[in-house]
Amino acid sequence: MTKFTHDHFDEVGLEFHPFELDIKENPSFLSEINDQNFREFGDELNKIWKVLGRKTTPDVYHNPDHYSFIGLNHVTVVPTGPGMDAIF
Repeated sequence: MTKFTHDHFDEVGLEFHPFELDIKENPSFLSEINDQNFREFGDELNKIWKVLGRKTTPDVYHNPDHYSFIGLNHVTVVPTGPGMDAIF
């Protein structure tokens, strides 16, 4: 199986490249949360949205037979990566 995937697919993770989402820091709705722990959790969660944005690399569209992924024409949020360990 390893030879097959090596021969027919590119490396894992090459289907995306980072894309920084335009997220407002300190959104006003956080001040409406009465519980301090939930408010802090919301603030930390809001901070990591920026690092979770991804765009499909052009190579996915040019060489779709090299990927087990269908390219998306919009930004995607991938719920893993840098920053996730900060709150979970």
